[in-house]
Parts: sequence; C-alpha cells; structure tokens
Amino acid sequence: MRLLLKPYFIILCLIYCINKYFQLSFNEDTSSQLFLKNHLNDLLYTPIVLTLCLAIVRVVKRQPNQLINVYLTGFMSLFFALIFEFIGPKVYIHSVGDWIDVLMYSLGGILFMFFQKWFVTKT
Repeated sequence: MRLLLKPYFIILCLIYCINKYFQLSFNEDTSSQLFLKNHLNDLLYTPIVLTLCLAIVRVVKRQPNQLINVYLTGFMSLFFALIFEFIGPKVYIHSVGDWIDVLMYSLGGILFMFFQKWFVTKT
C-alpha cells in the first residue's frame, strides 16, 4: 500500500477533492472555469482509480512489482467512458454524456501510464 503514499497520487487526490469542493462556487462561464467544472475531474479519475486498483492487485497477488499494462489501461479508460458517458445518461437524469469527457478519460489513461513508468515501477 506504499503506492498510495506516492506524492503523485496524493497530489492527484488533493486536486480532485479541491476541484470538487470549489465547483460549487463557479458562477461565470469562462473557458478555464468550464474546464475545471466539467472536465478536470474526469481527467484525474482514471489515474486515481487505476492507482488504487494497482495497489489492491499488488496486495492480493503479493507481487510488489506488478504493473498494469497498456491494454488494460486502455480497456479501463474505455470502460469508464462507456459507463459514465453513454450508459449513465440513459439511466440517471442528472448525468450528461459528453465526447470531451471520453477524451479526458483517455488522456487520464495516458497520464496513468506515464506515472506508472516514472513513479511506480519497482516500488
């Protein structure tokens, strides 16, 4: 579980929580505020969840050097996009599907692969 104490993971979680908290105070519709309000947390979601999954897999399999490969990362990004952007809006009235969010989940997967390569390997 030392993986969850990595600075990149703590920073991502803090940014996610702070952004979630301050979303309530965004009144204007400038492009930067729209990004912060609508897309930043979608970008951060994939690396946060995949890091949590990696930590759990490492504990369960007792393999401290286990990594998540690019195919599983791509599948999970696609899965998140499918659940939250295509199925979610059909089930929940308050949910809205957005193709930019699909892009954010994909970029989040790429971000996770970068973090895994530079900060997670052989921990």
